[in-house]
Amino acid sequence: MDVILEARRPSTRKAYSDKWKRFCAWNQAHSLDPLVLNIPQILQYLTEMLEKDLSFSSIKIHASAISAHYNTDPPIFSNPLLKQYLRGAKT
Repeated sequence: MDVILEARRPSTRKAYSDKWKRFCAWNQAHSLDPLVLNIPQILQYLTEMLEKDLSFSSIKIHASAISAHYNTDPPIFSNPLLKQYLRGAKT
């Protein structure tokens, strides 16, 4: 996993690392495990970020960072519910 993340540009790695740490801290504050893939948990996190008035582009970076750490095939954001959420967050 680290090798895959290291293939990204340094600026992307830093942004993803910062967002992943924030996601992990949020999970810890809610007594959740960030390593367990849980779609409702991810949606709740992104919703809280959106409610903090983060821009859509920032929400997308959070989503990309989370997706990169789960490294699933297909990517988690190909999940219909998550795709619909991002479309809604864009408006």
